Amino acid sequence: MKKVIALIVLALMLFMGLSALAEEPDPNTEVPSVLPGSFWYPLKVLGENVRTFFTFNSEAKLERHQLLSQRRLIELEAVIENAPEMIDRATENYRRQQQKIERVLNQVAQQGPDREELMNWLEESISWHIDAFDRLKEQVPDDARAALEQARTAAQEGRNRVIEVISNWNPEGAFNRYKGLMDDRLDQLEEVDPIDEEEVNALLNEWRLYNDTLRRMSKSNGQIDTQIHSWQGESLERLDDLEDHFSQREAIQERVREARAEAVETQIEALRHIREENRWAEIEDDFNQTALQRVERLQERVAEMDQACPESDRENCLLERQKMVEALSQEYQQYASLGEEVIEQDWNTLATEGHDALGQAGQQAIQMLEQVYNAAPEEALEGLEQAITSAERLRHLNNEALRTLNQVQEGPTSDNPSIERVQERVRQELAPQLETIKNRFGQ
Repeated sequence: MKKVIALIVLALMLFMGLSALAEEPDPNTEVPSVLPGSFWYPLKVLGENVRTFFTFNSEAKLERHQLLSQRRLIELEAVIENAPEMIDRATENYRRQQQKIERVLNQVAQQGPDREELMNWLEESISWHIDAFDRLKEQVPDDARAALEQARTAAQEGRNRVIEVISNWNPEGAFNRYKGLMDDRLDQLEEVDPIDEEEVNALLNEWRLYNDTLRRMSKSNGQIDTQIHSWQGESLERLDDLEDHFSQREAIQERVREARAEAVETQIEALRHIREENRWAEIEDDFNQTALQRVERLQERVAEMDQACPESDRENCLLERQKMVEALSQEYQQYASLGEEVIEQDWNTLATEGHDALGQAGQQAIQMLEQVYNAAPEEALEGLEQAITSAERLRHLNNEALRTLNQVQEGPTSDNPSIERVQERVRQELAPQLETIKNRFGQ
């Protein structure tokens, strides 16, 4: 019995000692006295873990983990100034603490919308961390920047996860958060020095990270699809301008095109959900306009190819312009492909006006593309051929569906095909036209 009592007393003394060692300093006024690399640091972390273990409420535990994340950031700031050789260890400590936050966050996320206030606090706190990392970037040695960036990325991913949780209860509020973050990155890209390729790439990586999370959020919540579609149309125009802004930096232009391709994918995903929810009439005009904007941009790029490339770098110059044309062609083809989906799956529910609008947009695209094709340099022809073929297929399929719809509206006939038969007739009638297109293009 005496041994048991002695062990209990010893455990209590150890717990009290560790707890005292693990007391959090005020982040606004105090620098921790025990830092990574210190003999006492493992005991300090042990004390933190003990106190966390005895925090049973998931909300309280989440708050505690975030406060410990704040401590890891304060330690990082201190080692940058006093022990730069410990920067890698301090950033790794922060990253691990963010992982602990995510595990507890998954538990809290299942508890319902009454936790939104806690989520708002957590997002604001992590956002403050990200701003702090931005300030610290200029203070660390070059060989420590990669580690600092990893910690910053961990904070970004944590914030994204928090906003995703908020989207379960307040989708429009979560969308506005992402919109603000992504618009801010585009603002910074418009102001950044094109020579600073590292900063440009970092901003583009952040934009693409937020866009990827927004796309996932769109898949799980259809309430914001219309907002995503409209806003991504604006983002595409800004990314077009950024491609021009970095006209002397081919590597950066390629990264901008990659971001733009992902923006198109996000918008197409939102449009597909709108179609599946039978709300196509809400956005059909915007859809046609957005698709034609890609064709107009394609025209601009081909026209630029007529401008003389410097003889010293003519081959690379033409190759870069060819890539731009091909990228825009692929983007247009995605819109045309979605248009085909709309016709094939909703042909008998679209109003006649909807078919007319799709047909007119397809016809306009064909006319614009054929005009530019006849004057385009050889390097641009392949991309233009692909775009023309997509526009031809969309127009023909839409015309056939419209004829069949008119037959249905006129009343029963002996030749009233189902959509499967309509599609088969389209394939049969379109085959000679596609063969003509291939022969014309020499394929």
